[in-house]
Amino acid sequence: MDFNENLNELLANEVASLGVTKFAIALSGGLDSMVLMDLLSKAKRSSDEVKAIHINHNLHEDSREWVDFVSDACSKYKLPLIIKSIKPKQGGFGLEAAARDQRYKKFKEIILDNECLLTAHHLDDQTETILYRIFRGTGLDGLRSIRKKTKFGKGLLCRPLINIPREAIEQYAKLNNIEWIEDSSNNNIDFDRNYLRKDIIPSIKKRWPKAHTTINRLSSLAENNQKLLHEIAKEDIGELEKFNVLDLGILSNKSTLRINNIFRFMILKNNMGIPSLKVLEKGIETLLNTKSDSPIVTWNGCSIRRYKDTLYFFNPDLKQLQSKPLQLKWFIQETINLGGDRGSIKAKFIKGEGIALNKCPKSLEIKYRKGGEQIKPSGHKITKSLKNLFQENNVLPWARDQIPLVYLDEDLISVGDLWFNQDYKAQKQEDGFLISWERNMDIIHNS
Repeated sequence: MDFNENLNELLANEVASLGVTKFAIALSGGLDSMVLMDLLSKAKRSSDEVKAIHINHNLHEDSREWVDFVSDACSKYKLPLIIKSIKPKQGGFGLEAAARDQRYKKFKEIILDNECLLTAHHLDDQTETILYRIFRGTGLDGLRSIRKKTKFGKGLLCRPLINIPREAIEQYAKLNNIEWIEDSSNNNIDFDRNYLRKDIIPSIKKRWPKAHTTINRLSSLAENNQKLLHEIAKEDIGELEKFNVLDLGILSNKSTLRINNIFRFMILKNNMGIPSLKVLEKGIETLLNTKSDSPIVTWNGCSIRRYKDTLYFFNPDLKQLQSKPLQLKWFIQETINLGGDRGSIKAKFIKGEGIALNKCPKSLEIKYRKGGEQIKPSGHKITKSLKNLFQENNVLPWARDQIPLVYLDEDLISVGDLWFNQDYKAQKQEDGFLISWERNMDIIHNS
């Protein structure tokens, strides 16, 4: 077998088929990524822009030497290199999963519009991943193969070697005198994936030499069946304006199997990793329990919350997404960024409406709810507590502490763009302004 010719032709075809001219290589310095860099450097067209990205996980005593190694390698190949550092910690799914999550988060931050991130995953990784998912506990969706190409951040993610066995990559490296880093931690079978790679998969291949092929066939069948289940879910839920909100009425008169399928479909639509079967089934039971006022299920940084007759899907979980609001000074001639999904607010100036300019200085303060706040809403004769206003108007419980409150000294003059203070109302001939709040979060139930 001519490894040089076959792999070089494969990379050239892959690069041409992607329809982009900007590429980034996920470069660890290991065998697979070093081979990928060599292949891409040969397949690179004159119009292509190629760079490498190295993520230092700071988990190995030699990590600094690895940075130096990939730096030297990129100099040899005349490729620009971006180095980023992360410090993963043991999480709910282990250190491996935490490192992977942080690594891909960094990649997403770096990848540009219409740029393709190339990773060196190969056929053995495919087998390893599917077995890992089976032993950890997965549904049908977890049996699907690693995607060869998918949307990723502002660009694409492609794994051009995904159908190539590792032995072919090793042979190519020997023929082309490619150097790489040997990570000693890869021999530590305390890590689940290393145990599969070192002990389980070699035994499987020895007994069943075509295991890669049969596992891939299983993945293809799972992919087809998953597509069919998605079609059924789409029929069950009908047309939705947005996929992060689901009316519970849609689930009425549906079998348990169809309800579970709808949840899986919605979770995937929101790019939330599917939880384990146990977590999902227990979560559905909690969310559909009518005796609970506002139930919630959380997993791996995601959550589903229920308010009255509606489910809300959050990726990541709202508590992670929203940093603690800060008290800010707001110059009303300017737009102010509130941070996170709270978005920004600005003043819309108008005569005879909104808040009277002559009753406000040029700067106001933005605070957030602590409890006990009151306001006399425009058009009302009595003062009301925010607690009652929120309840009466179906303001989502988890959003209430994220609503910007506009103050003049101790007076609450506006609650986001929901209500402003009657005592500050502009008269017909007075100059006034309205609060314009651009946000990326749901505030009102069924809004």
